[in-house]
Amino acid sequence: MTMRGRALILMAAAVLGGSLTALGQSLGDVARQEEQKKKNKENKEKKEAKPVRVYTEEDLKNATGALTIVGSVGASVNTGGGSEGSATEAYWRSRAEERRAAVTQAEGRIAAIEKQLEGLRLDMSPTTNVSDPYRLQTLQAQIRTAQTDLATARKQLEEARQALSDFEEEARRAGALPGWLRER
Repeated sequence: MTMRGRALILMAAAVLGGSLTALGQSLGDVARQEEQKKKNKENKEKKEAKPVRVYTEEDLKNATGALTIVGSVGASVNTGGGSEGSATEAYWRSRAEERRAAVTQAEGRIAAIEKQLEGLRLDMSPTTNVSDPYRLQTLQAQIRTAQTDLATARKQLEEARQALSDFEEEARRAGALPGWLRER
């Protein structure tokens, strides 16, 4: 018998042996095994879960010594209408206003640089001296500087918009109400 023939016989035996083993299990046996695996997994997850401790204002008033806060400020939101909820609302509103102001400021800077660049390109800038022999070189240098400033400002705008988006996601995860983040 050739080497190829032996390999085919061994492969057939392996396939047939696996099929016979599978035939020995009924569909009910397989279902019971899967159900047991699922229960074992759920029990393991329950054992690994750590209980969450919620601290109230009363707990904080009675606390002595140093206090360490872990996690983000305002992660627990009281929507019941107490002073804690309004303080949290003020926190989220002020941070949202800061992020929006950064975006508005970056947009304003871009508009100003674009206007300056347009003036330089049209050679209407009052800073260029018509009698200067290096006027064109000076003008080109100013245009390059303005273009660099514009690229930087656009990058800052992109970063400010991303920071606003990240903040909105952080607020959503912390449970802040969407109305708290909107402009008034």
